[in-house]
Amino acid sequence: MPTTIATVEDLMRALDTNPELLEAMRSRLLTRELLDMPRTLAVFIENTDRRFESVDRQFESVDRRFESVDRRFESVDRRFESLDRRVQRIEDRTGLLVGAYARNEALREVVVLSREMGMARMRRIWSFDEVDALVRSRDTTGISVDDLRSFRRADAIVEAVDGQGGTNYIAVEVSFTVNGRDTTRAIRNADYMTRFTSQPCLPAVMGVRLDERVRRTVESGEVYWYRLDPQLLEVD
Repeated sequence: MPTTIATVEDLMRALDTNPELLEAMRSRLLTRELLDMPRTLAVFIENTDRRFESVDRQFESVDRRFESVDRRFESVDRRFESLDRRVQRIEDRTGLLVGAYARNEALREVVVLSREMGMARMRRIWSFDEVDALVRSRDTTGISVDDLRSFRRADAIVEAVDGQGGTNYIAVEVSFTVNGRDTTRAIRNADYMTRFTSQPCLPAVMGVRLDERVRRTVESGEVYWYRLDPQLLEVD
């Protein structure tokens, strides 16, 4: 028998107990778009998920490409580092050769240096072997191994004769720009020569320029500065 619906509660009970009535009511009250909304939303979510998966794959592909680029840059960096080391080695070796050439050219003028320092004439420049033999034959108590090694490698130990015919020495250091290291070595080497030979030895430095930090040492007379012509140190 037909159900009598007199109140809202009667309508709710009828809808709960009669699925066909519920569907008929939904169809009457809702538009087709609203009815299809759950399915449409599910399709949308599914499509969106697929798109995000596609985007993720694209980003993964981009990441792999960037990783490949990074590896290539790392390889390039290693090559540049290797090249830098090679260039540095070449510069170091060239610097040693140029320094040796410049020192040899400068030492040609020690005869002039000795005259300017009051010597009557220059006898000779001591060889490394002569300096080494002197060190080995003398008491070196209190002198460090490093200082003795540095003394043996002095740029020049000049033997000269003063106006009275006495033997004098000049301890010479050569640099393009004379700095504290040069003046300190020259003064120290002069002290060692005086100690080892009991003859006067004067310190001198030869260079194109003078570091301002050692100007006072030069002006005080502690060490003699012989100014070199810049062209003398140019390498053809």
